[in-house]
Amino acid sequence: KDSSFSTATPSIITSSLFHTLRREEMFRWAFLVACHIGLVAGITCHEYFSSASVKSEKARAWCEEGHYFNFTSALNGGQSVQAFYHCSGERSKPAILLGHGWPTSSFDFQGLVGLLQDSHYLCAVDYIGFGFSDKPSHPYRYSIFEHAQLLDLFVREVVSLKTFMYVTHDEGDSVGLQLLKAYETARPRPYKIVHHVMLNGNVYLPLAHLTKMQNLLLSNTTGPTAQHVLSARILAHGMGKETFSPPLSAVDAGELEAVFAFQGGTHVLHETIQYLVERHDFENQWLAALGRS
Repeated sequence: KDSSFSTATPSIITSSLFHTLRREEMFRWAFLVACHIGLVAGITCHEYFSSASVKSEKARAWCEEGHYFNFTSALNGGQSVQAFYHCSGERSKPAILLGHGWPTSSFDFQGLVGLLQDSHYLCAVDYIGFGFSDKPSHPYRYSIFEHAQLLDLFVREVVSLKTFMYVTHDEGDSVGLQLLKAYETARPRPYKIVHHVMLNGNVYLPLAHLTKMQNLLLSNTTGPTAQHVLSARILAHGMGKETFSPPLSAVDAGELEAVFAFQGGTHVLHETIQYLVERHDFENQWLAALGRS
């Protein structure tokens, strides 16, 4: 599916070659090819980047600096999935929790982390379905409510933050508002959010301007097909030109492509963009929570 993977590659594995390969070598070849196109469900980014064919420096470094924790999805019948997180800086410094948008990941913040890690302790989590976290396919249900539960678990049990500033962007704004809504009713409060900085996020849908691609992916008619046609390369280089300001260089777009390709990430875009439906249904409650905060 990924245009960066040559469709000619399997043709060189002839019948005679298969007979000469040892069983272990065959399995290793199949695993590396699957890692290259990002379609091995359940692998970690460390295994993904162990393939020499995955070309990346910044995304590879982001992965190598990060870790995983297990999350049990109550929304999906108790299914266990792995969530990726990245923390940088000294724990004694003021803490910042970073919440990414759709369809990207914590990797968005790698430049900001580089600027602030000397003075702050910064943590970012990839929601399930994004970045280097697991990307289970249909019928797994993705939800803003689950993303907020994931972050709550991370803050309480994985890094045990007691006080932090929360910085969110795009879909992360809606996730942050759901976390805020749950936070305002929690007694006793397990942690203290001292500030919530919201970057651009179309939090009021009537004034939002969705792109043609967003509408295609959101639709139950066109979305399932569109997500299988859209490769990591097309998405990364298209966003690099049209969404990022200033536009990404070809090298940096390639780094973004490496993240999108992990576990075939573009093949769940129809499922993950359904967060817009939840935002439509619950945004008034979330904005009310913001007003009370």
